[in-house]
Amino acid sequence: MDIQTEKLDLITWLAQLNDTLVIEEVKTLKKEQQEDWWDTLSKDQQDDIEAGLEDLRMGRKKDVAEVLAKYK
Repeated sequence: MDIQTEKLDLITWLAQLNDTLVIEEVKTLKKEQQEDWWDTLSKDQQDDIEAGLEDLRMGRKKDVAEVLAKYK
């Protein structure tokens, strides 16, 4: 059986499923499989984003060209 057929079988099974415990387990598995883009960033990138968010909270804004120039 090819992967597309396997996926369709699982979709059909899941669509007919009424067991909330199994559905919760599938949701947990899905969440564990999804990579959080934040975790793919370097510490420096995370720090820069946090600093930018803090600037916005404090009303400090920077021109887009100024910000992008830092990463060229």
